[in-house]
Amino acid sequence: MSPVLACLLISWGPKSAGIAGEWTGRFEVRSVPQAASPAGQQAVNKVFAEIKSAKLTLSLRKQGTYLLKIPRLVVQPAIREEGKWLRVGGTLLLVPSNGKPSRTLEVRSSKVLTLPAPKQEPSLGETVFRKNP
Repeated sequence: MSPVLACLLISWGPKSAGIAGEWTGRFEVRSVPQAASPAGQQAVNKVFAEIKSAKLTLSLRKQGTYLLKIPRLVVQPAIREEGKWLRVGGTLLLVPSNGKPSRTLEVRSSKVLTLPAPKQEPSLGETVFRKNP
């Protein structure tokens, strides 16, 4: 077995139990895009106000599985995603069980995780998850 594979297998589940628990996330909006008209700007402001107020939940279970819930937003339907999680150093990888692309979060501390903004939506900024007490 390769050393890299052995390291990844050791990282599954209980060995990373310190990160396990309930997390609450918020979108950290960097900037609100400017629209061409006042009516357009009003619509953009409404969408971004909804994005800023959205509350995401992430449950990282000690056995190495997760549940991510993102509420319905004007720009997307509600998301309920389950799968396995893997921590390697300062990175947390969420691997959905439905075959969709994985998500890579940065472990900033035992109480803060961040998910970078999608490349197609840089104005969104990152998503910050804080561990619930």
